[in-house]
Amino acid sequence: MEQQLLSEPAADIADAARTSGDAKRGAVLFHQVHVGCAKCHAMDGSSNSLGPDLTKLAQQKNATDAYLVTSVLKPSAEIRKGFESLTVVTTDGKTNTGLLVSR
Repeated sequence: MEQQLLSEPAADIADAARTSGDAKRGAVLFHQVHVGCAKCHAMDGSSNSLGPDLTKLAQQKNATDAYLVTSVLKPSAEIRKGFESLTVVTTDGKTNTGLLVSR
């Protein structure tokens, strides 16, 4: 199914979701541990620093329906500024990966 969805235009998928989508089923899927959405994204306005708060998407100029579909199907295709991971190698050779909080 993933390959089929990836082969369809995102705008067409967004149109289908608008007309026949099921928000309750989507919420259940969002919170499934094996899917991983809730690990990084907040949906209730609470703070989660790993990914953008999805309750504030309307404030973003590029958050079109097609953009959201693409982001769901390819979550790492475009990382929003401020949420890029950084890898640091210490002088003793240890590697740490995370988000930059301050310099």
